[in-house]
Amino acid sequence: MTISMTASLQFAAQPRVLLNVSSSPSLTAVLRVFRVHADGSQHRVLTPGRAVLNGAWSGYDYHAPFNQTFTYYAQVGVVAADSAQTPAVFMPSDNAWLMHPSDPDKSFPIGKILAPQQSVTRSSRATEFKILGSTTSVIRTDSPLETVEGSFTIRVPVEDIPTVETLIADDLPVLLNGPWGAYDYGWSWIWLKNIERSNSGGFVQFPTRNYKFDYQVVRAPDTDVAPVWTYADLTAEFTGNYSTLTGVWADYDHMSLDLRA
Repeated sequence: MTISMTASLQFAAQPRVLLNVSSSPSLTAVLRVFRVHADGSQHRVLTPGRAVLNGAWSGYDYHAPFNQTFTYYAQVGVVAADSAQTPAVFMPSDNAWLMHPSDPDKSFPIGKILAPQQSVTRSSRATEFKILGSTTSVIRTDSPLETVEGSFTIRVPVEDIPTVETLIADDLPVLLNGPWGAYDYGWSWIWLKNIERSNSGGFVQFPTRNYKFDYQVVRAPDTDVAPVWTYADLTAEFTGNYSTLTGVWADYDHMSLDLRA
């Protein structure tokens, strides 16, 4: 059995990578897709529902990192069979984004992160033991250093306030996807622990607002991505019989993503 996978950059309202997986001979099995970053770390791609390979599968990855190379591989079945890694993909961006885990329409590019850049902190989990008759302590730990915590402030036009409020309303981890590297607001899932909106102009009709986010870096959420094209969308746009649809899409996978010829 051979599992094949391809990945191609798609230019759309929300940055995304089109993924295609196929098997030979045709196989029906549970599918897991992984993204491998330039540092070697592996991240499960969030998919619509429980992904199933039925001979072939197509989907989008909305959470790939900006301005670095990455690859993908697919894992199929309970007794896992892996595809070869795809050729490297590079997604360019000049902007940082805050990205919703499940609904790409709620993601948005950050127009401006205000200076000065705020520091980040990491706390120790170790325990100190005072030793009788000694001026030095013994430190014991069974956990690594705490995760990164910090804050950043963005400036948005007042007309974009509903966009920000829609993103944060679900109180889910969001992806901070920055174009500047791993340390200066790079790719990381964050929990927005505290959110403060302020009017730096000091009068009601000032055209922008500042959002300050106190955040903590967390693991990727376990959630399903909303499908971009549903059966309800299909029936609302098209009437007629099956032959009407065969001229619009090349195959079922293209129809499920609305990739028209």
